[in-house]
Amino acid sequence: MSRIDTSRNYILTNDLTNNDYVLGVRSNGTAPIMQPSSDIGDTHRWFLTATKLVPYYRLHIVSKGRGFSLDVINSTGVKSTELHLGETNDIYPGQFWRFDEWETKGDGGLRVSNNFTGHDLLLDVSSDKLLPMLGTGDFDSQRWRLNDVADFSPSSRPPPTAPDGTGTSQPPTGSHTVAAEEAGRENAQEMPGAQIAGIVIGALAVLAMFIVGIGLVLRYRTKTGRPGVAEPDGKAGHLGRAVGSGPASAPAGSGVVSPGWTVTSGTPVSANHEHVSPVSPLSSQVTHRRLDTPDHAGPVKQAMPAELPSPEAVEYPHRRYSALESPIL
Repeated sequence: MSRIDTSRNYILTNDLTNNDYVLGVRSNGTAPIMQPSSDIGDTHRWFLTATKLVPYYRLHIVSKGRGFSLDVINSTGVKSTELHLGETNDIYPGQFWRFDEWETKGDGGLRVSNNFTGHDLLLDVSSDKLLPMLGTGDFDSQRWRLNDVADFSPSSRPPPTAPDGTGTSQPPTGSHTVAAEEAGRENAQEMPGAQIAGIVIGALAVLAMFIVGIGLVLRYRTKTGRPGVAEPDGKAGHLGRAVGSGPASAPAGSGVVSPGWTVTSGTPVSANHEHVSPVSPLSSQVTHRRLDTPDHAGPVKQAMPAELPSPEAVEYPHRRYSALESPIL
């Protein structure tokens, strides 16, 4: 841990740009930037204050005072990399910074990290736009130096400028660029969109299959019709004849009685009282329906159990019922 003097003002530089550029903020903004060291002012002078969490400090800029501290913009949680000056608050761990010496060189360069994103994301600068940010790795842009204002010597040479006027014309080696960082963030944002699209397409496919299945079932039911119900348009129904085409012989044992037929004690007979198909007198229930009634298209009705003839009225095997002279209508 580097020794910090909270009574002094510091100029922050890194080994990527040396003394050519210093860390500062615009006079009318809150985003940190790297600016040429040829014109040092209050927007480039930093001071530190202790926090309740040792060994962390807050970083303040002289132009804004203690009311603002260098902070992390929480855009992706602990992987956030963007910085700004936010209102000082004890509950924001992104305002708690620590300064550790690099063990790889031991030349006074410092690793600067915060309590929110952890020890592996370091204060960094992109080499293409000199944009302050957080980054991983081991680059010259991550080796910072706290220069006492009284001892700081600005660069005597004019700083190199990029075409946009914000950075070096050629990215120095040993650093990374903003373009690479932005590409990584865009790829990370595209992944959830692709997954959502896949889920939506899959759901639509399942819904389409369900609708097709329902259509096939309805078509099958419409085509076959209900069992035991005559077709209403005169087509041949399940009784073997067209509705309204006249009397027809009732199928033996079918339990269905056509117009002009009656049931006597469980045995269908014709109008001249002739037996057509003997039915056992032990039959306990007859299913019947007249096709010329208004409810012929309704559900099949179950008649009450037919009365069984008395044993005296029955002869086996060919005797007729005595009740045939007075058929039951």
